[in-house]
Amino acid sequence: MEIAIALIILVYILVKFQAFSFRYISKKEYEHYHDYLSKRFRYYCILIDDKERKKFIKRMLYMKDKKQFYSREGTVISEDMRILFSAAFTQITFGYDKVQLYNFDEVYIYPKTFYSRLVGAEVKGLTFKNGRIHLSWEDFLNGYIDEEDNINLALHELAHALYVDRFAGYSLPEWEHWENIATEEFNRMRNVDDHHFREYAETNMNEFWAVCVENFFEQPHSLREKLPHLYFATVGVLKQDMAVRKLSATNS
Repeated sequence: MEIAIALIILVYILVKFQAFSFRYISKKEYEHYHDYLSKRFRYYCILIDDKERKKFIKRMLYMKDKKQFYSREGTVISEDMRILFSAAFTQITFGYDKVQLYNFDEVYIYPKTFYSRLVGAEVKGLTFKNGRIHLSWEDFLNGYIDEEDNINLALHELAHALYVDRFAGYSLPEWEHWENIATEEFNRMRNVDDHHFREYAETNMNEFWAVCVENFFEQPHSLREKLPHLYFATVGVLKQDMAVRKLSATNS
């Protein structure tokens, strides 16, 4: 009986390790993705050294291999779509020691905004607790074309996914600290005419979080200057300091 239990545990460990391990990447493959991301994904360009870049590519390929991409309304799923959305997955989770968003493994891509019967309106993206993300590819690309308008559909939807996957229902000190600061700022935002975040952040705390993440990645220096307590609480939650990253990239 003890041997049987030990074998079951061993099989479980092996399966779990295989499920979350990174595959080998050859030098040629690394160079291919390095060249691609250097031209197409600005976040990759601010990574500080080869160690970080290799880590990014390994995680990105892990996401690309594990996630399922589905076509909607005539979209043809391309390799560019798989790479770029997997890069967005990697961007938002890059500060963590382990890969996150295990439970979000289905991505539905529409050519542009689409009608949602649930919302009763045209939408750019939706994220569901069952592990499905729906988004407009046109708006995905727009989010990375203009990286200073604090609007990034991929990061917005992935922020919702990260909340469900990592924070909802868990007592994490860094998240509780963020919530305390964010709730105060959220309530203040509803009572003033001029605010750092766009109006959509007033919808509810979930949207405030997602908009905060967009600002954190796109205009970190501005967020740090205008709302320093919220900025550093976000650093604590995402485990990366975007203001320092961008400054280091500028000075290198």
